[in-house]
Amino acid sequence: MEKSQSHQQGRGNEARDVGKQQTPAPYIIKAVASGLQLEDRAGVGGSSSSSNTAKDTKPRRQSLSQRLGLQSLKIIGKDTGGDKGKTTSPVEYATTSSSPQSTVSLGEAEEKEEVRANKEEKDDVQRQASSLPKEHRVAEGGGGGAAAAAAAGDNDSGDDSQRQQKRPGSAKQRAVKVECVEMVGEDMYIGTSDGRIVHYTVATAELETDGAPERFEVSSVDLNLGGKKVEQMIAFPALSKLVVLCGSTVVFYRLPDLRPVPANVIPAIKGVSCIAYDERINNSNSNNNNNSNSNSNTRGAILCVARMRGVYIYRLTGELRLEQEIPMEHSVASICQYGGYVCLADTEMYRILDLAKIRASPGSDSGHLVLMPTQQPTTDPHTGRIIRPPRPRTLVVGPNEFMFLTSSGDRDTLGVIVTAMGEALRGTLQFSSYPKSITYDEPYVIAVFGGGQIEVFDTRMPDQTLVQTLFDEEDVAAARPRRICTVSGFYLSTNVSRPEVLEDARDEREEAGEAAPISAADVFGSQKHWRREILGDNNPQAAENRAGRALSRFASSRIVVVAQDTAVYALAHPPQLVRADALLLDEGRVEEAVDMVERAMAADPDPDPNLSDEAAYCFQVAGAVCFRNLLLDDALRYFKRGSLDPRALIHLFPDLVSYLGTLLVPLSRIPLAGGLRRALGDIGDAPQLAHTGAAIIAGSDNEDAAIDRLRETLAADVLELAQRYLEHCRAQMLGSSEHQMPFAPDSLPVIDTALVRLYAENEQDAKLRALVEATDSAVVSDLACKFLMDTGHYYHC
Repeated sequence: MEKSQSHQQGRGNEARDVGKQQTPAPYIIKAVASGLQLEDRAGVGGSSSSSNTAKDTKPRRQSLSQRLGLQSLKIIGKDTGGDKGKTTSPVEYATTSSSPQSTVSLGEAEEKEEVRANKEEKDDVQRQASSLPKEHRVAEGGGGGAAAAAAAGDNDSGDDSQRQQKRPGSAKQRAVKVECVEMVGEDMYIGTSDGRIVHYTVATAELETDGAPERFEVSSVDLNLGGKKVEQMIAFPALSKLVVLCGSTVVFYRLPDLRPVPANVIPAIKGVSCIAYDERINNSNSNNNNNSNSNSNTRGAILCVARMRGVYIYRLTGELRLEQEIPMEHSVASICQYGGYVCLADTEMYRILDLAKIRASPGSDSGHLVLMPTQQPTTDPHTGRIIRPPRPRTLVVGPNEFMFLTSSGDRDTLGVIVTAMGEALRGTLQFSSYPKSITYDEPYVIAVFGGGQIEVFDTRMPDQTLVQTLFDEEDVAAARPRRICTVSGFYLSTNVSRPEVLEDARDEREEAGEAAPISAADVFGSQKHWRREILGDNNPQAAENRAGRALSRFASSRIVVVAQDTAVYALAHPPQLVRADALLLDEGRVEEAVDMVERAMAADPDPDPNLSDEAAYCFQVAGAVCFRNLLLDDALRYFKRGSLDPRALIHLFPDLVSYLGTLLVPLSRIPLAGGLRRALGDIGDAPQLAHTGAAIIAGSDNEDAAIDRLRETLAADVLELAQRYLEHCRAQMLGSSEHQMPFAPDSLPVIDTALVRLYAENEQDAKLRALVEATDSAVVSDLACKFLMDTGHYYHC
C-alpha cells in the first residue's frame, strides 16, 4: 500500500513519514490542549481543593516584617507631601493617615532589621518584575509587595497571596509547567512542576479541525508535598483510583473528582524512587473503561513500587495490600512489570526478577537474573568534573518481553529487547542519542530526544526500522516536545463520514459584488460561500457504543506528548476510515478501498446486521468514483450497498431537477458527508459527463459519427442507471416499516414522480401504467400530468 501522506496533511496532521516502507504513517498527531494556565488560584472551575496527605510540609519563608505583622506597603496614587510613593510600614501608614505630624518609633535593632528586610523584598520584586511582560512592570522607583501584586494582576489576599510566593529553595518563582499527563475519556489530569494536579474536561478532538478542542478546568488539587514536581500518574478507571508519585511519595486519589483516599483506608507510601503496574492484568482489566461488568474490581490492579532498598508488590482494590517484598542491595532507578516478571535498573545492574522463584526461595539469589551493568558516572579528564550518566530506562515491549537502554561514551544508544529469560530473540534498536523519554505502543517504540525530535520504530521488522519522524525542524522549534506519557485512553474522531448540510451564503457574495451564479459543482463541493453544519453526535459515548466496530470514525489513543511547558499532543493510529477515504478520493483506488472495508467488517467481533455509517459512506463514495469513470455497473452496485440518498443522485440530472421543481429538496439541505459531496461534485452533470466521456473513450482516430453513437449509448446508460437505482430505492422503502425507512419519508414522492418521466421518455408503457395505477403510488399528479400532456402521453393522465 502506498503512502497517503498528502491526504493526512490535508487534514491538518503534522506527522511526516520518513520510513522506506510503502505503508501509511503509523501515527497522526493532534493538539489536545495548548496554552494551559497552570498557576495556582482558587475558585477555578467552581472548586479548588487541597489534600492532607503530607503533614510535614515546610512553610514558605517570610521576612521579619511579615512575621511581626509589619509588612511594608506601597501607597500608590496618594500624595503624601514630598514623599510621594514612599515605602511605609502599616503602623506608620495608619498613624500618618490620621495625623501627619505623628510618628511611630521602633527600637534601633528592629529598625535596622526592617530596612534590611525591605531591601530584600524590593530586590525580589525587581527580579520578578523583570521577568514580566513590559506592560506589566512597575514604574521605576516603585517597590514593595503590594505594588508587585498590582503589577502582576494579583489582587487576592490571605492564603491566595501566600500561594503566589516563592517555593522553598527557589531564588524566584518559576513558571508552572506540565510534568506528566493522565487521560481517562474526557477527563484530563495534568501533573504540574509545583506539586499540583489540575483536572480538565476536554471535548473530543477532531482530526480535521485546527488547534486544540474546547476544555474546561474542573479543579486544582495541591498535593502538599513541598512543591515538588509530579513525576508520574497511573489511572485505574475500573477502580476509580489515581496513583500519584510526587516528592518520593505515592498518594492515592479517587476518580474522577480527585478526592484524596483517606489515610486510614490507603496510606501514602514514602521513600519511593519509581513505580509501575502489571501491564498484563491492567491492560485487559483495570484500565478498561468499558469493562464495568467484569471482575476487575475484585481482582484489582498490581502496583510495583521501588523504595530505597527493596521492591514491593501491592494489590490495589478498595484497599492496598502488600503481597511480596524483595530486598535489594542498590537503589532502583527504573522499573516495569509484566505478569510474574519485573525488569529493573538499579545503580549497578539491569536485572529481571522472577517473582515466583523469589517467593519460593526467599533470601537466596534464585529468581535474580543479571543482564548487564548500567552506565556509571565518569570523570572528565580535562576538568576533573564528575559526569553523571542519564537515567536508565526499562519498559515492557510485549508479553514477557522487556527493553532496556545501554550506552557507553559517545557511541549511539542501543535499545536491547530480551525475554524474561534474558534471551535476545529480536533485533536491537539503534538511537542517534540517548532518549529523553521513551514508551511502547504495540508494535512501536516511540522515543523523544533532547532536541525535541520524536522517532517511531517498528519492532516487528528484523532491523527495527525507523518508520516515522514526528515534528520536523520548524515544528520542533515551535513545540519543543520533551516527554511522552502512556495514558489510560481517550478518543479522537474524524468527520469523514459525518453528514452535513450547507447554508447558502450568496447574500454575502452579492454584498461583496460577487453575484455570479453558483454551479452544480459548487453546490456539491465545500466552497467558501457555503456554511457547513455537521450533523450527528461526536460524543465519546458514541465511540464506546461502537468500540467493537473495526471500521470506525473514532480512533483510540493511549499516547500523549508533553510539548513546550503548557501544551499536550495526542498520538493516534489513523482510523481505517481515513485510510479508505484517502484511497478513494485522492487516489481513486476503488478495489483496494472496498477490500479494506470488507476485511474490516469481517473482522468485527460483534457484527451489526445494519451497515454502519462508516461502511455505507465508503460504498457511496466508491460508487461516485466509478460513476465518474463511467463504470456504471460498478457504480450501481456500490450505490445499492451504501444506500445513497436517491435525491442526491437525481441532482446529477438537470432535466429531472427542473421537472421536479420545489418537490425536490435543495441539494445543500440533503445530509451528505463532505467527501461524498466532493465526489458527486466531480461528476456534476451526468449527461454532460457522458458527452465528454464518449470523446475520451473513442479517441481522436474515430469518426464523428462513431463518437455520436457512443454519446447516445452512454447518455442512455446513465439514465438507465438512474432508473434502476430509483426502482431499487422504491422497493426498499415500500418493504420497510415506518420506523426503519432507509431514506427520508419525502423521498418516495420524488422517486415515483421522477420514474414517471423516465418511463415515458424510454417508452416503457407497461411500467408507467403499473406505477400510475398502483395503490401505493406516491406520484405527484400535477407534475406528472403536465409532463405527460406536453409529451403526448394523454392516456396516462
